[in-house]
Amino acid sequence: MSDIETRWAGMTEAERAAWVATDVMGSPKPVGTADDFDDGFDPRPDGCCWFWSEPLDFPGDWQPEPFPSDIAAVWQVVEKMRERGYYLVLNDTMSAYRALFFTERETLRWDFLVADGANYCHAPTPAEAICKASLKCVVGERE
Repeated sequence: MSDIETRWAGMTEAERAAWVATDVMGSPKPVGTADDFDDGFDPRPDGCCWFWSEPLDFPGDWQPEPFPSDIAAVWQVVEKMRERGYYLVLNDTMSAYRALFFTERETLRWDFLVADGANYCHAPTPAEAICKASLKCVVGERE
């Protein structure tokens, strides 16, 4: 299981939506210092931290779109990825959905697109598969 899959599995729906909103869509990140929060934090490489509490609290009245559960909302992710030069492949495998974003250059690599499916993200819904595939590109966990 990839790091993205592992992290995704341990998150609430709100945390998943916030991850997509901030890392893929570029929305403001819920950040602070350790003194601002009593709950745990997730350190980021840039020195900032995401702070989570239950229920998930965000600065001000910001709430992320429900990207992982709403196909209309997740289409904004598809459009954002297109702006970045990525194309979407989405398949129904009859037991799950699988999604992959790829660049024009990667179309020349047959192994990347179809050979073993390692670069695809699987999920029970199309919206969730699209979210995980977009994170795989943005976070850089591709083969």
